[in-house]
Amino acid sequence: MNRNKTILLGNSVNLLTNNNKKSYEKLILNLCSKYSCDKHSLIYKDLNKPLPLLYEELLHTAIKCNNNKDVIKNIKADLIEELNQIGINDYHKQYMELGIKNIFTSNYDYNLEKSISGKPINENILRENKFSLFRRKKINNSYIWHIHGEINNENSLVLGYDNYVSYLSEMKKYLSSASVTHKERIRSPYNFKNFDRNFDKTDNKIKYSWTDLFFRDDVHIVGLKLDYSEIDLWWLIATKGYKKLINPQTKNRYGETIVHYFKEKNNSNSDMAKISMLKSFGVDIREYNIEREDDYKFNHDKILKEIKI
Repeated sequence: MNRNKTILLGNSVNLLTNNNKKSYEKLILNLCSKYSCDKHSLIYKDLNKPLPLLYEELLHTAIKCNNNKDVIKNIKADLIEELNQIGINDYHKQYMELGIKNIFTSNYDYNLEKSISGKPINENILRENKFSLFRRKKINNSYIWHIHGEINNENSLVLGYDNYVSYLSEMKKYLSSASVTHKERIRSPYNFKNFDRNFDKTDNKIKYSWTDLFFRDDVHIVGLKLDYSEIDLWWLIATKGYKKLINPQTKNRYGETIVHYFKEKNNSNSDMAKISMLKSFGVDIREYNIEREDDYKFNHDKILKEIKI
């Protein structure tokens, strides 16, 4: 069967930009220094803290120190300012030029859209104020889905644990039964009695979300740490594997999940635990060793060639 190919890109591609060494964890830790105070103690800086919980810690501390819940708006504004300063690089362009119809990204910025000529157009399946199940932009022949929100709509940003839990709840509701959006009851194509794997064809006029594409397509996950706190992605990966496992008759409705996994030096136990878990969900793991800084570019070059084939 000739299945669709889709990419999910993480922050690793942003880190390939010259002089950009700021992971999302480092960006949040910088804000921790700005918004904490002596009275309520400085936030213990540790890059091993799960990012969504670190963000919640930042919000709690900032509100205590400033005695004002409106400080949350200032934190988001500062974060968006930092994200806007991350420049594009040639790898953004190379991934965009693979000719893949749907590109998912957990990044909040628009570096993918900026990397090629053409004007991005909002072509959302449905209008959303908070969540990003149906939110997408079209540029040339590709759709970019900012699955964790985008900086031009700060309400859509999935940052804290509360955001992840709410998002997963909406996602599960949509995929398991029906989702009510703007008084319109929307059902996933996977809930139709007669499943049509070409649900995204223009003439079908079937409404769908990026999660439906995640299930159907062969999804290449690239440059994403897959932190355990990213519960929406872990739930999708596990559910996709489970659906293929329990019902062989409908197995061909689901594509493969391929994780291009960067194994960093001195992180073997953590890597092995995560790889073991992913494999149990039926994920195809492709490992790339990272021993020095240049290995990231070298391995992205290899991945681009693999996906292009």
